[in-house]
Amino acid sequence: MTININGGNVLGVCSETGWVYGAGIGRGGSATTETTITITGNNAVVAAQGATAFLGTAATATPKEGTDYQIVCDDKHGNTLTSQPDSLNLLNLGAAYAMIYFLPSSIDITIGSTGWATAYYGHYNLVVPEGVTANTYYVEQDALIASMTYEAGDIIPAGTAVVLRGAEGTYKFAVTKKTGTKPAKSMLYGYDEAASTAVDGMTDGYNFYRLTLESKTSNKAGFFFYYKGGRPFKSTAHKAFLAVPKEQISSAMAWIFETIGSTGWATTYYSEYNLEVPEGVKARTYYVESGAIKVDHVYAAGDVIPAGTAVVLCDSIFKGCDYSFCVTSEKGEAATKSMLYGFDEASQTVAPDGTTDGYVFYKFSLDNSGEHPGFYWDQENGKPFVIGGHKAYLCVDTENAKNSDQLLMGNVVGIESVNADAEEDNRLFDLSGRQRGTDTHSLPSGVYIRGGKKIVVK
Repeated sequence: MTININGGNVLGVCSETGWVYGAGIGRGGSATTETTITITGNNAVVAAQGATAFLGTAATATPKEGTDYQIVCDDKHGNTLTSQPDSLNLLNLGAAYAMIYFLPSSIDITIGSTGWATAYYGHYNLVVPEGVTANTYYVEQDALIASMTYEAGDIIPAGTAVVLRGAEGTYKFAVTKKTGTKPAKSMLYGYDEAASTAVDGMTDGYNFYRLTLESKTSNKAGFFFYYKGGRPFKSTAHKAFLAVPKEQISSAMAWIFETIGSTGWATTYYSEYNLEVPEGVKARTYYVESGAIKVDHVYAAGDVIPAGTAVVLCDSIFKGCDYSFCVTSEKGEAATKSMLYGFDEASQTVAPDGTTDGYVFYKFSLDNSGEHPGFYWDQENGKPFVIGGHKAYLCVDTENAKNSDQLLMGNVVGIESVNADAEEDNRLFDLSGRQRGTDTHSLPSGVYIRGGKKIVVK
């Protein structure tokens, strides 16, 4: 393969560890004569890897075996043209310079034990490996909304910052010259080198967030301020940050991701955060009376779960989704009879008065068949057990428990049918749970949910 690049002001050849500058004048100069650079070889890293070199007005760089290439041309107005032609005349393009990026065959990206990570590569199109999904996000009126999902085999376009989900491990993202679909809207950004967060060089009018754990002892991830007030911070190379225009923020302070698995159920508890319920989710509190489990309070989409309120989450539409709960300064209506409790860190269950005598304790889970959600004794005779941080448990006095070792959701008194939310199977929802009508032709490209299944609109 021979690539000829003719004309232009500056030619740069970029390896993984450094730059080689051409046109006879080096970095930032201007050539007065047409420059020809010939790169011979199939794959490679430039021979002068990591060094600054003056290739002259006509020169040859012979790469050694290694990686593929990509040509990126930037014109005088800052627009970017990406191509892999056999010959490219920069003068005809009106380009100020061109860069040849030697592409590695793959990039290793590690997802930690939390199952979350972020990534950004300005010049590499990355193929999503098996076991990983990638999302882009934006914020609109306090709601954090997923705008694009890349699943295994999809291509994340170069310059697209993403949030990654997957089991703990190091994954190989293949690098390709093919490009994927860019999100129509995203407020995730990143850099190839560590730099202070900004949007097009601007910081005024933006709040800046990073994806991190809710606390040092928590396994809950979300977008939080790095500095108080959302001031800019130094972002790590190849990591993503969230930059939100302040006009889109009214009461939002952060966003916490809650995962509702394929069962459609989960529990949560935060002592200090008021959480706004996202679309597609209902949160409920419960109490037990004479051996029967009953609904105390229902928090629908848009309602605020007050800080210190343990709830059961139900998702009857998606059955397997990460939902973003807005941490808000607004306060919601308190549950009055609830027997659900929780802790911010793993702790042994206790009654509200700090005792255990005279009470039995239930853990929310499925039965042994994996089919029936409900509250079950975790220990013999309902004795106390250790509950994970940010999880809810049920504490019932022995008189009302009536020695019941299980309290099934299907037997709840006064609860509306969980299938009612999905009765209109032709409804379309975006990945943030917002209803988007029923007609796919009216929707922008992306991934949507209909009848509990994902569909792709192109």
